[in-house]
Amino acid sequence: MERISSKLKGWKERLLSVAGREIMIKSIVQAILTYTMGLFAHPDYLLTDIQGIVSKFWWGQTSEHRKTHWMSWDCLCAKKKAGGLGFCHLKSFNQALLAKNLWRFMHDPTPL
Repeated sequence: MERISSKLKGWKERLLSVAGREIMIKSIVQAILTYTMGLFAHPDYLLTDIQGIVSKFWWGQTSEHRKTHWMSWDCLCAKKKAGGLGFCHLKSFNQALLAKNLWRFMHDPTPL
C-alpha cells in the first residue's frame, strides 16, 4: 500500500491529463499488485484502502483539499463500452488470479 501511495503522490494530478491519470492508475496498481495477488488472498481492508488511494488520485483530492467524487467506484470499474473507465475491482482481480493458479495446479501438478 505504501508503494502505491508513494508512486501516485509523486505525480501531481494537475500535471496529468485525464487519459494520463487513467493509464498511470492502471499501470501502477496492476503492476505492483499482480504478482502478490496471484499468490496470496489479500484482506478486504487492504484492498479497500488501496481503492481509496486510487480514487482520491483520480478525482484530484489532496490532504489539504477534499474533492467530490462524482461517480461511484463501481461505475468507474465498468467497461468502457458501458460508460465506465475499465478500472479493475481489486477483490475480483485477486480472486481471479488465485483461481487461475489453482486451475493451473489442478491440471498440471508438477509445474515446479
